Amino acid sequence: MSLESEQNTSPTAQEDQPCVTHRVLSPTIVAWMAGFDLFWLDATVKWIFSQQPLAEPLVMIPQVLSFQHVENTGVAFGFLNATPFTASLLSGGLWLTLFVLVLREKIITIPQALGFGFVLGGGLNNLLDRVLTGGVTDYIQLTFVDFPIFNVSDVCIFIGSLLLFKHYLWDVKQKSPSREDAPH
Repeated sequence: MSLESEQNTSPTAQEDQPCVTHRVLSPTIVAWMAGFDLFWLDATVKWIFSQQPLAEPLVMIPQVLSFQHVENTGVAFGFLNATPFTASLLSGGLWLTLFVLVLREKIITIPQALGFGFVLGGGLNNLLDRVLTGGVTDYIQLTFVDFPIFNVSDVCIFIGSLLLFKHYLWDVKQKSPSREDAPH
């Protein structure tokens, strides 16, 4: 094969090949990476705040944001606070259900993948916190509103849930055939 013929075929062959990152970073891998990264981020921040005494606020932006170490033995916003075992069972069951769903689901979009990753990473971190310490370490306090103290995992679960609701309630609905399009 001559040098001239190699030069003519090489660009065409390269154009036909997808970018390496598109082959490696499938939406499923993005989901697992997001979950893993968020898990470790929140675990690290929780460990830092668990070293701070309970109920001593650290004001970051006066009248807006402070950090305060509290232990939440319930689920979201202290619901089921009197029954930490039930809260652990509930969150564990929900997390396991979502984990099985991710294993069975064909993840097709990056927002869907991020939604699964955010919810799985945040949920696992809060679940392990409950199992290992009996409660979840919360530390972010918005002082300009009357809102419960929360953590990064809670934010991730909320954002991930929004992404999944958007995907399953909006995107899937948009793709499904309407009654007018259905065969008679």
